[in-house]
Amino acid sequence: MDKNNFHLALPTNDLGQIKEFYSDRLGCAMGRTDNTWLDVDFFGHQLTFQEIAMPLNKTPNPTHPLLGYPLAHAGIILSASEWKKMKDFCEAKSISLMFGPQTLMEGTNGEQQVFMISDPDENVWEFKCFKDPGNVFLSNE
Repeated sequence: MDKNNFHLALPTNDLGQIKEFYSDRLGCAMGRTDNTWLDVDFFGHQLTFQEIAMPLNKTPNPTHPLLGYPLAHAGIILSASEWKKMKDFCEAKSISLMFGPQTLMEGTNGEQQVFMISDPDENVWEFKCFKDPGNVFLSNE
């Protein structure tokens, strides 16, 4: 790997449902697996899902007071062409977009295209691309 990658481990009650969503619906490659866990290649990053018997603690996810998107989420920053391809892919696979597509912070350094989806365990994923990819960490001031 020539870049830094993140690893995120998440609980699930149904590995089969998770595998179907990430592999069959989103088109992610599967990594190592076992009876109680599996790895997903999420745009070059490692998601590990661990199956647990206890119910998942599904607390309410507050939303942005003005825009209404879920505040607790993770995501991936894509190039504009990759973002459009992913948006079109989700729509073709009938993956419901829970937010967007929408332009946020229009006219600022942070201008970006965004959409969000949710997996079967209600983990929220944001897909975004910046108008200027060099502005990811640039202030809007």
